[in-house]
Amino acid sequence: MVLMLQKEVAERLVAPVGEKNYSVLSVMAQLYADIRIAFHVSRGCFRPRPDVDSSVISLTPLPHPRVPIRDGALFGRIVRGAFGHRRKRLANALSDAGFPRDQVDAALRKIGLDPARRGETLSIAEFALLADTLFD
Repeated sequence: MVLMLQKEVAERLVAPVGEKNYSVLSVMAQLYADIRIAFHVSRGCFRPRPDVDSSVISLTPLPHPRVPIRDGALFGRIVRGAFGHRRKRLANALSDAGFPRDQVDAALRKIGLDPARRGETLSIAEFALLADTLFD
């Protein structure tokens, strides 16, 4: 697919781990597709002139998720929970999102993730590992 989107949305879609724009949208989109920004389009190219710049992206759906996940709904809940309170540490953010704190702590210990990390520092593979561990 080739799409034109607001530049900020396009940047969120392609944001890598740890970058300011890395978000739920980044993780979920990159799990299911290869996405790249083809080029930017200035707001001056349009009449009437919009208030934002645009970007053209190329989005290629993957035949399978980038990493295997057992339960897509649980994966999504964990990702949304981890980003729900961006400045909170992972264990606290997931606990606030309704996951039992003892189960979160046990899962993080089991897979060797520091509970003090923040959601924006986890890769898609780490989110999948956490989701699968909590699924068990």
